[in-house]
Amino acid sequence: MWEKLVGVCTDGAPAMLGSRCGFALVAKTLPDDLREDLNFSVEVVNYVKSSALNTRLFASLCESLNADHMALLYHTEVCWLSKGNMLGRIYELREAVAEFLEQRGRRTM
Repeated sequence: MWEKLVGVCTDGAPAMLGSRCGFALVAKTLPDDLREDLNFSVEVVNYVKSSALNTRLFASLCESLNADHMALLYHTEVCWLSKGNMLGRIYELREAVAEFLEQRGRRTM
């Protein structure tokens, strides 16, 4: 999944940000494969955050891997910014997340 990851950066032009046309409108309807990846990422975050034990074990694993962050971020359906932050953190901690899921016997990335 990670080898095909790309980003989008815009200059804030109305053609890019308009809610009736442009990129913002297209971004509201995700392709199925991208929606599946987003849903899986949300599932991973919810699993890690589902109990204090999982959260502590994940933080301990991140610390042992010398990761820049020790926690994953929740997202909300209200704004794309939080989804972007959540996906960014998942990407930054992808090795720790994959190892944690493997240790816990969960589906890996």
